[in-house]
Amino acid sequence: REDKQQGFIKLTKPEEGSVFFTTEQLLAALKDNNIVYGIIESAVEKLAERPIFNIRIKVAEAKEPINGEDGFVKLLVKKDVDYKPDYNENDTVDYKNLDYFQMVKKGQILCEIYKEQDGIPGTNILGEPIPASKGKKPLVPAGKNTSLIDNDTKLIANCDGIVKFVSTININEMMHISQNIDFSTGNIDFPGDVTIDGDVSS
Repeated sequence: REDKQQGFIKLTKPEEGSVFFTTEQLLAALKDNNIVYGIIESAVEKLAERPIFNIRIKVAEAKEPINGEDGFVKLLVKKDVDYKPDYNENDTVDYKNLDYFQMVKKGQILCEIYKEQDGIPGTNILGEPIPASKGKKPLVPAGKNTSLIDNDTKLIANCDGIVKFVSTININEMMHISQNIDFSTGNIDFPGDVTIDGDVSS
């Protein structure tokens, strides 16, 4: 075929007499046509034993490339929208102690990064390489006060602080609460500075 993915033999029946081909002759004919890879020897042998005329018989097939795998990120902290209070064994919530924020320590791993993988090239029936696509790079959510370590496979916190994670992971050393301190937040226990836009309920 023109795409060099498959090769065929089509025998033409002579008007008079019989024509027989050996396996070696058929293989030589393929080589003369530059078909040197992916030859299906069992198909060639069967065609030599029992010739089939005027029908294309597949005798070679390319090796398809294997595309590389995309990289990905394994999060070890939650996004802000996913951060919810945990239920206890009685399926109730202690609204005074909601753990309103995620605290991390300096050096804590925030996510693990699995890098993209190279693909494995294929080979067409002419022996030419078929390129393989490389996987896509992972989108690393590195933000303020974070660093990549271990050959860019881990993202860590550069300081103690609060996780602020929307599209990137940021570590804030100051806590900012843009609402009232009430049952929606629970008690606030934070070792650093806290700014509150609303009121503090009893």
